[in-house]
Amino acid sequence: MKRIIRIICVISAAVLLIGGLTGCGRKVQNVSSEDGWTQVVEKQTLCVGVYSDRFPMCYANEDSFIGYDIDLITEIAFRLGVKIEFVDMEATGETPADLLNEGKIDCAIGAIIYTAELERQYILSDPYLTDQKLLIILRDSEITDLSDFVDKALCMTKSTEETSQITESPLFLSSFSKIDYTLSDAAAVNMVMYGESDAAIVNQTVADYYINNGKKICYLGNDNGDVESFGSVQYVMAFALKNKVLQKKAAEAYATMIRDGVTDSIQTKWFGRATPADRTKEAYRKAEEAAQNAAETVPDMEYDFLE
Repeated sequence: MKRIIRIICVISAAVLLIGGLTGCGRKVQNVSSEDGWTQVVEKQTLCVGVYSDRFPMCYANEDSFIGYDIDLITEIAFRLGVKIEFVDMEATGETPADLLNEGKIDCAIGAIIYTAELERQYILSDPYLTDQKLLIILRDSEITDLSDFVDKALCMTKSTEETSQITESPLFLSSFSKIDYTLSDAAAVNMVMYGESDAAIVNQTVADYYINNGKKICYLGNDNGDVESFGSVQYVMAFALKNKVLQKKAAEAYATMIRDGVTDSIQTKWFGRATPADRTKEAYRKAEEAAQNAAETVPDMEYDFLE
């Protein structure tokens, strides 16, 4: 996976109204840029709106949220010297824009894809992660290049088809015997792992998570020693347009995380440190061959033992 693009940012959260109070204990009001940060300090809590279905960036796990983005924003709150509360934005029935602009949450995060339209609605962080759309196969598959996909099965989500460059390769798509559409990238990975599909196009973050946890899948490499990619998206954090001071404070906290190597640690935890080029079928073959050669060159040791 391409290394995390370091940047400075923070994000959002949602909340239920109880009388005149929000779930984060804040009165709903027109918040100025200074008041956004001031109220976080007064409450000693950063209210963050999240999505619960953005595995492995942000997802629900029993009664809590976990994921790369959750670790990231939790550390930002820690460095701001405040507690953190998460709210599933979809569960509120309100839009992220309403939640932010009404001061019901302080920021939003959860694999939020950068678009020019989004930048007109919020203060966005710089992209903190670039997520490629990559082609995965089993490591013991007989497939070695794109020409081997004739009469094979492919799977992906409808979202992947719409946000990737795969539709720009109609001849490649037509070579498959069938294309199955899954509800999630995780489901697409499982179809490949269980032999229900020969290949899948998924987000790199999803594939890297599974590879980092021992699953025997890999990326399809190309003649340039890189991977077959079908485009990419960039993830950002979002703040209300009036919360410039809060965004700046969060950015400063994130900068210290980069300095201290914390962002690298979070990346390693969720995705490992290898690049996609290190996780192709050919790269694994060379690594195994090198390990075998190294083992064969180790001399036999003879020991004399005293009786």
